[in-house]
Parts: sequence; structure tokens; C-alpha cells
Amino acid sequence: MEGAQGPEGPVGPAGPLADNHAVAELVRKGLQKDFEEFVDKLEGEIVLSKAAIRALIIDELRIGGVIDQNGVAVPGPAGAQGPE
Repeated sequence: MEGAQGPEGPVGPAGPLADNHAVAELVRKGLQKDFEEFVDKLEGEIVLSKAAIRALIIDELRIGGVIDQNGVAVPGPAGAQGPE
């Protein structure tokens, strides 16, 4: 505030003491909310990572000739005939 100010008034009486249980509850709720937001963020990152890994594996299987473009297994070469 700008302009003239009067002298500071007398100090008032002390207020009531803080309720430690109420303060602890507020802190607990704040920490719980932060933790839940952190877990939600991690879960989202895990979903994205799993999708990226899945796509990478499928691409490598296609490149390696293990599956075709439709994801169907490509038959491998026939092995030697067994004894019976």
C-alpha cells in the first residue's frame, strides 16, 4: 500500500496451538495425492514402453522372416528325416 501509514498497533493475544493431528492428516493427504499422481504417470509410461517393445519385436520377426506382413508364421526349412 502506498501513501501515509499510521503507527503499528499493539500485538494481539496469541492464537490457539495448532492441532498436530490435523496438520499430520493434511500432510498425509498431500503426500498420498502426490504419490497417486506419480504412480499414474509411471503406469502411462509403462503402457507406452510395452507398446514400443511389442512393435519392435514384431518388426524384427518380420525382418528375420519368421512372420509375414500379416503376422502369420512363415514355415521354416524342412529338417532331415528321422530314423522313424
